[in-house]
Amino acid sequence: MKKLAILGNSIAAGAFATSAGNTLQAQLLARLRSDTAEDWMLLTPQQDSSPTIGHVLLQWLTIRDLAPDVVCIAGFGENDYSSTQVSSIETPLPVGTNRVQANANVAAGRAYILTDGTDDEMIIGRSADGQWLRGLVRGAGYTKQRSWPAGTQIMTWGPLDGTYREAIARVYRYVLRQIASECRGIVVVGAQSAFAPSYSGFGPMLQAAIRELVESGLTNIVPVYYKTDNGQELFTGLPGDYTGPTAFLTSAIDTNATTIPLNRTDRVAPGEYAALLPPTGVLGDTNSEYIRITGVLAGNNVTVQRAQLGGTAKSFASGSKLAKICPHYSALRANFATIGTNTYQTN
Repeated sequence: MKKLAILGNSIAAGAFATSAGNTLQAQLLARLRSDTAEDWMLLTPQQDSSPTIGHVLLQWLTIRDLAPDVVCIAGFGENDYSSTQVSSIETPLPVGTNRVQANANVAAGRAYILTDGTDDEMIIGRSADGQWLRGLVRGAGYTKQRSWPAGTQIMTWGPLDGTYREAIARVYRYVLRQIASECRGIVVVGAQSAFAPSYSGFGPMLQAAIRELVESGLTNIVPVYYKTDNGQELFTGLPGDYTGPTAFLTSAIDTNATTIPLNRTDRVAPGEYAALLPPTGVLGDTNSEYIRITGVLAGNNVTVQRAQLGGTAKSFASGSKLAKICPHYSALRANFATIGTNTYQTN
């Protein structure tokens, strides 16, 4: 059996497809099965968790030992916009240490580059608490883990100018370098407006990173351009309604709340499952909660059933995220899923 892994943000989750058969997972699996006359297994669960570029690498680390034959990165960078003020570390970071304090609040899953102007080390925190980044993945992207003194510069995503622009380019290059180097098959990369030539934002940097890596010998990277058969671009301009968390809470809720106020309700419907996450949380962490939407009310409110899928109800602050989970993915905590046959298995 061949193995497919689909990494990325809500696009990779199949979010907003009109039916289960129209999701990326279903379409790609059907095409692979048809073209290769072999059976294919999907290694990655479909969850709209709004991952950043750093999350893509974290996703890869969970499935790389399963040796996928094809890795499809669908949605790669659209959620990384930030007005971040993170620019340095406040505490030393010796080799082997898995936490560090920055000069400003940090985000779990975001890739940060420590640099002295000569050497880089990319780090990704699995959790964050204010200015503290914890559970660090050190030396990510095949950068070198080393000791860093307090005050070391942090390069990270922000306005598309100066240091931030270079940070974007390096993060793309390092993440793709590790995935392509460790994948025994091909790595297909697609990222909405990142591949629209008319868009002058981060797209050219991703395209340049791919060209550089291919020229270095990583010829298993295959870019996919979002165009119709007649060459028309499908995406132009800034990322919009179909990227990022499904919605945000506009006020706090406690563990007993069954009505949740959101900033928008046009992307949810009764019967759908979703996850509630803290403002800097990621799907699956200990502070998330699965819910089921039972109704959509006027004034951007939804009624819900709390503590679904074996979880427990938690309190959430204003600004917390609601991340819709694809309704056709009924085994939400399965590690493996074979889409198209309606069979699921866990391990």
